Amino acid sequence: MPKATLNDLDELEKQNIALSLWMKEFNAKKIPKGVKKQILSKKNSPESFGERMHHRVQDLLDNPDSFTPSYRKRYEKLLEHCNSLTSIQAYALNHLLGMDSSRGYHDIPDESNLEFPRDFAPQLGYQVGWHFFVGNCRDTRRREYGILVSFYRYSLLPPEMAHSFGLSDWDNQIFEMQLAIARAGEEHLQARPFAIAGTTGLLNFSNQPFHYQAGNNRIISEKEDELFPLRVQAWG
Repeated sequence: MPKATLNDLDELEKQNIALSLWMKEFNAKKIPKGVKKQILSKKNSPESFGERMHHRVQDLLDNPDSFTPSYRKRYEKLLEHCNSLTSIQAYALNHLLGMDSSRGYHDIPDESNLEFPRDFAPQLGYQVGWHFFVGNCRDTRRREYGILVSFYRYSLLPPEMAHSFGLSDWDNQIFEMQLAIARAGEEHLQARPFAIAGTTGLLNFSNQPFHYQAGNNRIISEKEDELFPLRVQAWG
């Protein structure tokens, strides 16, 4: 069997990887060596995404909730499409699941008891999470802009299920970024969103100092021992 190469990837996946790395067009030669290895790994393959999603849907079929509608017909139909899935197809399929799909993730606590920088970190045991920035700035010519940047993540599988497949909590993520900008008094422009899987090796996080990175896009604490101020870098 021929060895897989980056150019064999699904076209949408190539576009998303390119955007995350600030490339207008996909160029396999510009992919970092370590990232290339992760992208071509078995856990990032369509077969593996299909296998994991098949297991996920079958588990919901085998263990229905008592107080939610029956999704049997829907899930049986979805199983027919789980032989091979790209990461984005697996992400889309997750959004076709029913209300029972929240089972197995962390519950929202009754009390917040927020503590920073601890609770500013991505909470990967929850099904979804995001870091959302909206603000105003001026360029060197004193022109005013409004800017929106959103780092959104989604855990494809409940954590214990992901671990049973040998995935780390970050492997289990789908990351999506939104970037929009508007010059004062002018039209609102939105960059094409991109979405990448944690299994690509393009997602990284560390705390103290805070550093959250997706490709070349990042949120970074300016000081070693304090969360704020933050620097946000995004491209689109």
